[in-house]
Formats: sequence, C-alpha cells, structure tokens
Amino acid sequence: MQNRKSNQKVLSKIRSAQILQHVPFFGLGILSWLGFSYLFMLYISILQSGSLQSFRWSIDAPLWNFAFSLIGGGLLIFAKRKFDLLSENSKSIARDFLILVGLIPLIALLLNAFCILVLGFTYSGREKNIEFDWVMGFLHLLIVQIFVGFTLIGYFYMTLVNQTKERLTQAQKVKSEMELKTLQQKVDPHFLFNNLNVLSSLIEKDSKNANLFLEKLAQLYRYILHTKNAEVVSVKEELDFARNYLYLLQTRFETAYNFDWQIED
Repeated sequence: MQNRKSNQKVLSKIRSAQILQHVPFFGLGILSWLGFSYLFMLYISILQSGSLQSFRWSIDAPLWNFAFSLIGGGLLIFAKRKFDLLSENSKSIARDFLILVGLIPLIALLLNAFCILVLGFTYSGREKNIEFDWVMGFLHLLIVQIFVGFTLIGYFYMTLVNQTKERLTQAQKVKSEMELKTLQQKVDPHFLFNNLNVLSSLIEKDSKNANLFLEKLAQLYRYILHTKNAEVVSVKEELDFARNYLYLLQTRFETAYNFDWQIED
C-alpha cells in the first residue's frame, strides 16, 4: 500500500510538472488568439464599411471569435490526446499531421452550423439564413480555425521534437554510464590471475620488487572498489590508478611497453 501511494505521488508530481510546462504556451496562445480575433474583425469591419464615415464596430464580435478559437483549440487538443497524435508512440507523423489539419475545416463547419442553427447568426442581414450565410460563415470560421489549428499543431510538433531530443539525451547518458561501468570492469579475473602469476615469480626471484608489485596491485583494486559506484572521481585519483596499472603491465611485459608522462601538476 505504501509503495502504491508513493508511486501515485510521484506520478501526480510528474503530471503537475508536465502541466506547468504547457502553461506559458497556453498563456501566449490565448493572448495571440485574442489579438488575432480583434485584428481579424477590424479587417472585416473596414472591408464592409468601405470608408471611415460608415465604419461600424461591434464590441462582442471579436469576443465571439475568441470563444470559437478556444472551442476549436480545445477540440484539437482533445483529438490529439484521445488518439495520441504527434506523440512518441505515433507510427506516422505525416499521417497525424494530416489528421489534425483535416479536423480544422470540420471544426469550422460544426461551429458554423452551431452559429446559424442554434444562435441564429446571419451574415446577409436577413431574418432567415440563406446559402450566403453558410458559405461566409464557414469561410470566416475557417480562417480563425486555421490560425488556431496551425498554432497548436506547431506546438505539438515542437513538443514532440523536444521530447525526442530529451529521450535521446537520456539514452546517450545511460549508454555513457554503461560504457564507463564496462571500462571499470575491464580489470577482470584474468587480469588478477596473470598478475598473481607475476607476483609468484617475483617472490622467488626478487622479494623487494614483489612487495612493491603487491602494494601497487592492492592500491589498484582498492581504487576499483572505492570508485565502483562513483560517477565522478578526481583527475589525481585517476592518474594514480593509471600509474599503478601501467606499473603492473611494465613489470609483466618489461620492455614491451614504454610510456612517457607529460602532465603538469
């Protein structure tokens, strides 16, 4: 039960962090949609007026456009999450992109039908809607939804790219850690067995060098055990390890190896 509760807390924290990552975008997105709604309605009002004297401005028109932007954006986000589009699990990014783009005119059509049939909007000014209202309403909402849709699709794609980069970075980090552990385990039992043979021969021939060899061997394995799970070690410790390692090699192979150290303090 405790493990389950702790896992749920971790998942909730991860979800909260993921939500917080999207907050700045949605703040900017909402502001851009609101600004576009006002600019778009200003442009339409200027075209319809023809002159500054007959210019008319409806206060609620941009707000309706903004409301439809929020609805259209919400529908695209729902479709993206429902069908897992433009995600790391996507089999075809091009297919997901086409699906989301195809939803834009469909959303515009549904919103236009809602405006005409439910709210009773007429672009022709007549009491009853005509074909002109359907066409103009659809084109009007299509432009709004194209702006909203491509804003969201671009954000979905950039999020996918960033997630993929982060995943690759983590994979490279794991790979580097595995390679480091592999290198740390290079000093395998065969190395120990060979050095014990060298030590055995030194004990018979030169006890003084045998003691030095044993001391270097002990320091080498002490270092390996000490840094087995360490991610970072000092350069000095690593160089001391390298010197001990090379001493064992030179003692074993004598003149077959020759190393020149050029390292400043």
